Amino acid sequence: MVVFAIGFFSVPHVFAETDDDTILFTDPGGWTIELPSDGSWVRGSTETVVFQTWNGESIIRILYLTFLTDRAFAETYGEATDRDIFNEIKQSNMFLCSEYYWTIEDPPFNWYGCFKFQDLGKEITYTNEGRKLQMMDVTYIIDGKIHSIDARIFDGRDFFAITSRTVIDGSKADPETLQQIKEIIKSLVILNPNTEPELEPEPELEPEPELEPEPELQTSIPDWIKNNAGWWANGQIDDTSFLQGISYLIQNNIILVPPQDVNSESSGTVPEWVKNNAGWWARDQIGDDAFVNAIQYLIQKGMIQV
Repeated sequence: MVVFAIGFFSVPHVFAETDDDTILFTDPGGWTIELPSDGSWVRGSTETVVFQTWNGESIIRILYLTFLTDRAFAETYGEATDRDIFNEIKQSNMFLCSEYYWTIEDPPFNWYGCFKFQDLGKEITYTNEGRKLQMMDVTYIIDGKIHSIDARIFDGRDFFAITSRTVIDGSKADPETLQQIKEIIKSLVILNPNTEPELEPEPELEPEPELEPEPELQTSIPDWIKNNAGWWANGQIDDTSFLQGISYLIQNNIILVPPQDVNSESSGTVPEWVKNNAGWWARDQIGDDAFVNAIQYLIQKGMIQV
């Protein structure tokens, strides 16, 4: 599943009382969410849309992302199954929790020193307005043990990535707190929702007689790799960390590329054009094939071990 372009909004917020139990938060980006009215949850002050408990032990981040083209929609959401979405949630969390990417900036979350990642299970449920909601519970350790709930809500070519963290006091997180977080996530309502685009059917190709196509290994790159390619191109991640990370992802079949022959020893220096390609790919100025060609070049030169 490849996301071609994403973005999030950082905008003023509006609160309004709805009843004795909840307060309605309205984001000008086009959605609302309900928080408990007892003051246990407050609006955070980070660049992203964040809510947190008054004692800081629990935090919820909401990212609104969008596909910019019909083709991107067709190649991702149009073909993505629940299994694909849960796999994306798990792999992205495991990726950020790996030692190769502890220095990644992912406000307001810190990943440095993350270890003992564990998938506790997944759940398919629905928001209060009836939208399908994929939700996964995971734990990991950063200073202390953390319970995270990560969820996805799709709306046409747009989707919401909702992530929470709760500090575990003892062996388990407070069940009431976790349930409250899930109820907050379920309360999200999309205002003026998008309608699904009408996709033009692709022309059918007639198979050539008496010829059978040879099977090929299809290139597959998860969408969240683009963020890291952009950070590398901008100097936020050094060459060694990025190359080790790509090697780890290929070895664990998270990135699939055709096999390559290593025909020379590594020079120890990544060519500038490779890093430029990574930056252009992260900004959607070149396609996946160009980025894969650069990765294959680094494999051939022995800079990426597979």
